[in-house]
Amino acid sequence: MLSASLQRRLTLETVRAAGSMAVLIYYDGTMPECCEDAAKGERVGIHPANEGLVRGLSGGVEPKLLEGAAYWRLLDNGGLVVMQGDGT
Repeated sequence: MLSASLQRRLTLETVRAAGSMAVLIYYDGTMPECCEDAAKGERVGIHPANEGLVRGLSGGVEPKLLEGAAYWRLLDNGGLVVMQGDGT
């Protein structure tokens, strides 16, 4: 278990690393094995990733999938995938 102060620091670093232009993109298809792999399937939605969403993700709370989506990916300001999940 992490201390509260370490958890706060990790959350702040995650928010900082994602940046103000981060986006959450939803895809159909099979989720890639790791964030470095290319997305599989068609893009079915995109939303800005506000600070509250990023804080939730860093705390283990995944967003609801859009209808028709099989997984999501969080892209940072530079377009790099920093997190992904399938809601499970």
